[in-house]
Amino acid sequence: MDFKSIAKKIIGLKNADLELRDRLIGNGELGNGYHGEMQALHHKMPKYWMKSSIISAILPLKK
Repeated sequence: MDFKSIAKKIIGLKNADLELRDRLIGNGELGNGYHGEMQALHHKMPKYWMKSSIISAILPLKK
């Protein structure tokens, strides 16, 4: 597994989260509960992890 590409993807997801948070703050939309866009972004992340097998590469299952 290419750990550099994994790191880039993780950083990209973190940056997307921060950019969305900053936009929501700027629009006065953050702080009134879990914003739908933020929730959608957060729900997309685990789907990526499961499809990409990153989790198993980073934390191998114990047998």
